[in-house]
Amino acid sequence: MKQRNKGVIILLLLFIIAITGCGANNTPSDAAANSSAAGAANAAASTAEAEAAGQNAPQKLTEITVAMTASGIAYGPMYLAQEEDIWAKYGLKVNLVSLDVSAITAGLITGQVPIAFSGANVVDAAIKSQNVKIGGTIGSIPYMLYAKGIDSIDQLKGKIVGASAPGGNNEYAMLTMLRSAGLTPGKDVEVLYVGASILPTISEGKVTAGLLVPPMSFQAEEMGLTKLATLSELDGIQGDYMIGGVNVPFAEKNPGVVENFFKAYAEASKLTQTEKEKTMAALSTWTKVTDQDSLDRAYEYFKEYWPTDFHVPEEEVQFLLDELGNSTNPDAKNVKPADIMVDQYADAVQ
Repeated sequence: MKQRNKGVIILLLLFIIAITGCGANNTPSDAAANSSAAGAANAAASTAEAEAAGQNAPQKLTEITVAMTASGIAYGPMYLAQEEDIWAKYGLKVNLVSLDVSAITAGLITGQVPIAFSGANVVDAAIKSQNVKIGGTIGSIPYMLYAKGIDSIDQLKGKIVGASAPGGNNEYAMLTMLRSAGLTPGKDVEVLYVGASILPTISEGKVTAGLLVPPMSFQAEEMGLTKLATLSELDGIQGDYMIGGVNVPFAEKNPGVVENFFKAYAEASKLTQTEKEKTMAALSTWTKVTDQDSLDRAYEYFKEYWPTDFHVPEEEVQFLLDELGNSTNPDAKNVKPADIMVDQYADAVQ
């Protein structure tokens, strides 16, 4: 029995030695392989973690200043994009500012304002500097003509009409409206520039008539003023498009930014048609109009004018070139619309 136990013990010792020996015989290449596999696994894990962190990190936004000549219901999609942060979906942070026409012209040329919307002054900037091109439009302004003491356009002969400022949409729409009625501005009808005070100057009798849009047109009706015309229903009206100027060096240095601006604007414009409450809230925030009935009526009036096609009609640019050439900028006579227009930004939305 003792001999048998000794045999079992000896066998166990030999088995342990054999196992230990196998472990001791691992080669350096085996150890390196094991180490390499472990390193690869760790690297893969680190890469996965980095990618996950990158996906969760905030997108870097390109900041851009966009200028307009005034605040108003016409800019509804712009305000909605701002309030709903639609710009960020397209990699943008947009700073909206209101500037007078001369500041917009200078800002576009210097690049301090990479994108701006106004009227003939944008065309003027493109004539004066190769740094500026006409890149699109955010639609026309649906003016209505209101007057005090008369009830037809032809009765404006010998009277004074109010316009906001030289070179603005309001002025050129007024000029073409008078001409379409057979009246010569400066001869048959005097134009007085009154800034943003068109409604008060009509009410006070300083001018006989002026062009208004909601909600000021609603106030005009409450004051008993007479609506003589809706300009969109008349033939020959020009100068009412909000012309978009682009600083070319900025656009070249930041490829895709201007295109993305118009894409974001198009998304916001479409959203205005289905998200009435959000649109009205944005309009109230930016225009400071708090009367809900006025906001509702203004929204219903303007929504059909908020575009998703941003191409500027060539005849509109030609009209502005003709007006500038005959007034403040003789160089405009030697410029063709194709010389100062680019379609690539509007094309990108199609």
